[in-house]
Amino acid sequence: MEIVGISYTTNKNGERVSTVQVIHPYEEYYNSTDGCRGCVGMRTEAIYVGSYDISDLEIGMEIEIFYDKAVVTAKGTFQTVKKIVVL
Repeated sequence: MEIVGISYTTNKNGERVSTVQVIHPYEEYYNSTDGCRGCVGMRTEAIYVGSYDISDLEIGMEIEIFYDKAVVTAKGTFQTVKKIVVL
């Protein structure tokens, strides 16, 4: 996936938390053989990476994101970013 945007805020604890916007091709699932489902172009996604250090990432880089084990809370299911690899 390609990075097309990076945004961040500083939370009340003084930590910088970030979101990475990426684009990547649609998975084959989105194009059905019977024509009832299809897509054109690239898929966009905003990925909250929290306090993971992304200081070495730049717009245009190709990356792969690996996630930690899913955690279920009262507010929903979450997976934190375990590792980001620049391709």
